[in-house]
Amino acid sequence: MNCLKCGKKTTRTEAFCQECMEVMERYPVKPGTVVQIPNRNAVQAEKKNQPYKREPSPAEQLAHLRGIVRWMTVTVAILSLLLCLTAGILLHLIGNDTAAYGIGQNYITTSAD
Repeated sequence: MNCLKCGKKTTRTEAFCQECMEVMERYPVKPGTVVQIPNRNAVQAEKKNQPYKREPSPAEQLAHLRGIVRWMTVTVAILSLLLCLTAGILLHLIGNDTAAYGIGQNYITTSAD
């Protein structure tokens, strides 16, 4: 038997396929309501009007992935450069402070002249 809504073959003796039943369960109808079942030809025509998404060829996929790798490489290089620059600035600032007092020395000695 075929589903009355979408036209798919069903192995059961039910009027609707499992997928259509799941959709209809989400939108319950009150008892006694007149329900119009769409024409199968209209449903099939609607499916045909949907845009076809073609699968990209392996060459297109490879070109896309190479672009992503190139972008990620540039990003990592820029971030590494910024990290090195920041570390250099911090070491310079810390180096200036330790040069005046000596490494590890937390006091200043003065001479009594």
